[in-house]
Amino acid sequence: MGGRSSSRRGGARGGRGGQGGNRGGQRGGGSTSSGGRGGVEGQQQQRVSPQSPQPPPGLTGPRPVSHTQSRAWIAPRIVADQAIQTQRQRLAHLNRHRGNFCPRSDVWPQDYDITTHRTFITRDRAAMSRHVRDRDRRIARERIDTGLLHAPPAINTAFNSRYLTWKINLSSVLCLPTIFTEHHTLGRTTPEAAWPEPHEQKYEGDERIATDRIHGRFLPHPRVPGNGTVNWQQRSFVPQQLLENFHYPIPDEVEILFRSHRVDELEVSDEIGAELIGEDLMERLDELWE
Repeated sequence: MGGRSSSRRGGARGGRGGQGGNRGGQRGGGSTSSGGRGGVEGQQQQRVSPQSPQPPPGLTGPRPVSHTQSRAWIAPRIVADQAIQTQRQRLAHLNRHRGNFCPRSDVWPQDYDITTHRTFITRDRAAMSRHVRDRDRRIARERIDTGLLHAPPAINTAFNSRYLTWKINLSSVLCLPTIFTEHHTLGRTTPEAAWPEPHEQKYEGDERIATDRIHGRFLPHPRVPGNGTVNWQQRSFVPQQLLENFHYPIPDEVEILFRSHRVDELEVSDEIGAELIGEDLMERLDELWE
């Protein structure tokens, strides 16, 4: 009896020890189990994170720019329809206010449509390109039939491009003073007009007196630079060169200041135009627009 009880007690103690070992193993492996939990939670977060919306098959392409805070995907067809509707509303708004700008305009009809206008421009440009291509082919065929070269010989540039190195303010043909030169240099006789000061910009800008007829949206005149103590209205204008004075009669400074001069349109007949630019150029222009 004693042996049996002692063996039972020993087995129970051994079982308790095994249980304690299991508990210790579980406690010791707590770090591993916590790491495993973190890995599982990270995988779940990666799975739950939203993915960027993908367009359905057949509608692949760059997604249109959205100026709203919504992240909902919009089909490109709907975006295109919205753009068309917006363009139609703008055209309708412009046509309604056409009378405020140019009520008697022949270029801007009452039912103006920019899409149709662009279609006509593209068609006219394509027709012009075909006409020029056919003309070049006809000229090349005529040159070949007459025994000339297929293409005319190359012509050297004007003055053999030596005018690019000239450091003068004269034109390359008439040798007259002008600002339209390749290397224009500034000096005492040709000063650089600085950008107008704020007072002149306000005088010529939005803060003008609307009831006065001499005020309007005009570009400020180029004036001779001066110090800050001189009023901008007292500064002289930068004199124009001879080739830039194309107005006739040439208005003086007082007329320009009070906007009392009028520049009439110069209209000439075809005979005078042919005399001015030459018969050959007139014929070429007529061929282009036939």
